[in-house]
Amino acid sequence: MKKRYIRFPSISVPSFIPRLPHISPTSPITIAVTGTMALTAIVTGILFSAFVGQDIPPTLPEPATYTAGNPVGQPNVQETPGVANNTLKLLTAGAAMDNITFTNMDFDPPSGNGITVNASSTQTGILTCSQIIFRNVRAPSLTMTTGISAFDLTGTASTTEADGATITISASTTAADVAPSSTRGTANFVVGSASTGQVNPDRIIVDVEDTSTTCNLLLFEDISTTGPIEIQRIHGGEISFEGLNQIGDDGNIDTKEFLLTASVNQVGGFGWTEKVIIGSR
Repeated sequence: MKKRYIRFPSISVPSFIPRLPHISPTSPITIAVTGTMALTAIVTGILFSAFVGQDIPPTLPEPATYTAGNPVGQPNVQETPGVANNTLKLLTAGAAMDNITFTNMDFDPPSGNGITVNASSTQTGILTCSQIIFRNVRAPSLTMTTGISAFDLTGTASTTEADGATITISASTTAADVAPSSTRGTANFVVGSASTGQVNPDRIIVDVEDTSTTCNLLLFEDISTTGPIEIQRIHGGEISFEGLNQIGDDGNIDTKEFLLTASVNQVGGFGWTEKVIIGSR
């Protein structure tokens, strides 16, 4: 039998990288270099992203919406066209949490609250923590008036200065202590300052929605915000005010800017100082 030879024409390939908008990340690609040579490559997700310009999802602590236990977030929807939404939001989704901490942060929200915890009036979930600590927090107002309870509430005249305050504390024998739980299988949401290589958002939101969540520690430390703080539906084994917290900025002690209504089993000498405070910005 005679051998047959088939001659393939040469193909000239332009020196550019083609855009591949409709290719699956695992699709095989065959590129004909000449009639006698072929190169087959499996495009990985990373290479695919490079080809089509796919956005890389935000990771903690970049401003975004996060579900507890997942460091990869969902990008925020722009509230104002052309203006970035730099909200950092945690949806606890009923997860058992160890620490939820915010430290060394400076918020300057364009509008609304600087810090919000469970502010929705239509949802019912409660955040229950062994310790809830405010340490060196500066804000134009602090409102904690709905669904606030604690086994122990502590603070003194030297740990909280308020430019006008209304504090209402009701004795409760049902406000139980909360013992720290095992950290096995728990999630953490720990956000620090720009000095540690992390990002400062313009506001933070913690929301348990309709599914109650437990944690060992909820901490706000060395926080300054030009927007109000609103915290609702929390229960603490201990709620404490430490360091020096300064609430208020209008220079009028008749304007009540520190509002606290809580059911408490025992009050460990809670107090505050009314003081005229004027905001610097």
